Amino acid sequence: MRFLYLAFLSCLITGSSLASSVAAPPQRVSPEVATQRVLKSYGLDSEILRPYDQLEDESKRSDGRFEFLLAGSPAVYVLLDRDYWVLAGWEAKKGKKDASYILNPKDEQSALSLTVDKGKSDRSGFDKSREPGFTGYTSREGTLAGSRVSWRRCSDANHLYSEATVTLRFDDGAGESVYTVRADITANTEARRQALEDCLAGLELRKAETEKDRPNK
Repeated sequence: MRFLYLAFLSCLITGSSLASSVAAPPQRVSPEVATQRVLKSYGLDSEILRPYDQLEDESKRSDGRFEFLLAGSPAVYVLLDRDYWVLAGWEAKKGKKDASYILNPKDEQSALSLTVDKGKSDRSGFDKSREPGFTGYTSREGTLAGSRVSWRRCSDANHLYSEATVTLRFDDGAGESVYTVRADITANTEARRQALEDCLAGLELRKAETEKDRPNK
C-alpha cells in the first residue's frame, strides 16, 4: 500500500483514538509518537522534525502564518495557516533519502503529507474514490509551488480530501535537476481544506537546510 495513504490513515487513527479516549492512561503518548508507532507497524521508519509539545497558538509573523523549513535535500519551505507537528517518514528498505513529510495541527482538524521525488515520478495516488463510502473526484483550479495545477478532490462521511502533483526544476548546488512534488490534504471542513490548498501555492524547494537557515517561528 502506498506510503502517503498509510501516513494519512495513521494520522486519522491517532486523532480519533486520542479524541475518544475518556480514561487516558497517566502517561498519554503524544500524537506524533503514536503516529510513529503506527507507521512502524507497517515497516516504515520516521523522525520527528517538530514535536507536538512545541506547537504555538499564535504566529510571530504579521500575516499570521507559520514558517516551516523541512530538512531534506532539497529542503521544503512553506508557510501554513497554523502550527503543525511534523514527521519525516520513509520505507525502511529504501532509506531516508526517499522521505516524505507528515504534518498535523494541535486540533487534528486537518492533515498534510508532502513527498519530493527526484526526477519525473510515476508514483500514482491512492484512488480513494474506489473505496467504500468515497465520492468520485472533482477538481479545483489552483497553484502548487508556483505552478498552476488542478486539485483532485473527493470526500467520505467524515473527511474531505485533496491532492495535486507538480514537476519543478531546481538547482541543488550540484546542477539543475527535476523534482516531482506531491501534496495530499485531509480536512474536516471545506475552509480548512481550501486554506491548505491556498498555502501550498507558495511552497518552495531550497538547498539542504543548515541551522542558520532554520526559520524563527
